[in-house]
Amino acid sequence: MDTKGDIKKTSDSDISQEARALFNRALGYELGEGQSFTLDEAFKMYLQSAEMGYPPAQVSIGSMYLVGEGVKADVREAARWFRLAADQGDSEGQYHLASMYDHGFGLPVDKSEAERLYLLAAEQGLPEAQYGLGCLYVFDEGVPRDMVKALKWLTASSENGSFEAKATLLDLKNKGLVD
Repeated sequence: MDTKGDIKKTSDSDISQEARALFNRALGYELGEGQSFTLDEAFKMYLQSAEMGYPPAQVSIGSMYLVGEGVKADVREAARWFRLAADQGDSEGQYHLASMYDHGFGLPVDKSEAERLYLLAAEQGLPEAQYGLGCLYVFDEGVPRDMVKALKWLTASSENGSFEAKATLLDLKNKGLVD
């Protein structure tokens, strides 16, 4: 199956009922809900939906390529699918792409691009992105260390249910780095 062709980019309001239905059916297959569990079938349906421009399906395809679930692992393909979703403003796509740039997983390390993408997703309220952005400001080189921004995003992530953010805030407090 050719997954390297032109992919439709569209706004959420333009997503067809068919793309959403395929995505929901694929999710059922992946989770084994009321259907026989087959990742191959889930991948095929996610791919059809993703090719129609549905960002959640593009993120699912990216995730499957990233870990080799239902398809051979391919970090370049994962990044391509995450970028398609990210370019449409999808916070999950932005977060996954940011993380790949942050850690140099399949992409060259680019802390500035990681910061930009984390921020886009964090502003949409995604706790994982808020946590990643907060950690970038505390621990990483490549962006200026900024404890005010770090606390803002780690606190937001914590308030949105991130255990990791709560633990990081406690660790920073125990080390005397924050009040």
